[in-house]
Amino acid sequence: MTRISDIEQHIDALSNEFGVVFLGGFVVNQADGLPTTQGQKTQGTKIQAQDTPTQDTQALLLFGNAGSSIWSAFQASREYQQAVPDPLDQWSQRIGQQFAEQLGGDCFFPFGEPRYPFIQWLKRTGAYESSALGLLIHRDYGLWSACRFACRVRTGLPVEPTMEFIAKLSATRLPKKSTRMPTLSKVAKGLCDSCPDKPCLSVCPVGAFQPHGYDYQGCTRYLIHDTANDDKRQDNNGNNVDGFNGENGENACVAYTCQARLACPVGAVYRYETAHAQFHMKQFIKSAIKANKSQ
Repeated sequence: MTRISDIEQHIDALSNEFGVVFLGGFVVNQADGLPTTQGQKTQGTKIQAQDTPTQDTQALLLFGNAGSSIWSAFQASREYQQAVPDPLDQWSQRIGQQFAEQLGGDCFFPFGEPRYPFIQWLKRTGAYESSALGLLIHRDYGLWSACRFACRVRTGLPVEPTMEFIAKLSATRLPKKSTRMPTLSKVAKGLCDSCPDKPCLSVCPVGAFQPHGYDYQGCTRYLIHDTANDDKRQDNNGNNVDGFNGENGENACVAYTCQARLACPVGAVYRYETAHAQFHMKQFIKSAIKANKSQ
């Protein structure tokens, strides 16, 4: 088996067993912010970064979910079942480290320490760009994908064939249960620049998404449940806001997910399943409450 076919086989196994999707990759260079010394904290075999073509090129491959592709496997995991702290991060770390070890590579995560430039890496794949909301948006999955880990591997090929290999993976490793969206992804300019209405910017009940940026305080104040006044939320000016249409008096964001994110037309078929979306919203609210208590 060639080195390339070995990588392909493990990527397919990762997808089939865990629903983890290949999100893109690129040939590593010195500007990518990857550690190069034995003493830095990474997993697996330490590989030196490169700038010149060799017969054994390093590639950084990024993996995560497209829509709810990982949800059933994660729900069945010991991390989820045992309700460990940060269960999705712990699950991702276990799966990512296992994958990297199989390929003799090293693994990096978008959480914990040290911090790595995942936004830069995802943009380097050519599949992601910044959205009007400030979140990264994928040309096919829209706002409904997330990177869980990245793996640096040697391909056993020079640079150009490695780039061709990565392009092939990007074109062929879409989730089997989903279909590619014939949306705005074919236009020459940016996805959000090609969207005339931009419904995402007007639907937020507290106007948290503004030209000057994201109002984290206004958003989280609206989401955090006040048990002493459980039928009200506040906007970014401290005013009470109505607009609850979820279950048990919850607003739509708490009941399912961020309404601004939901309004984006790109990749709508990849919207998260309800339980998956609620999991992330609960984790976000939990972290916001923790942050408020620490202030």
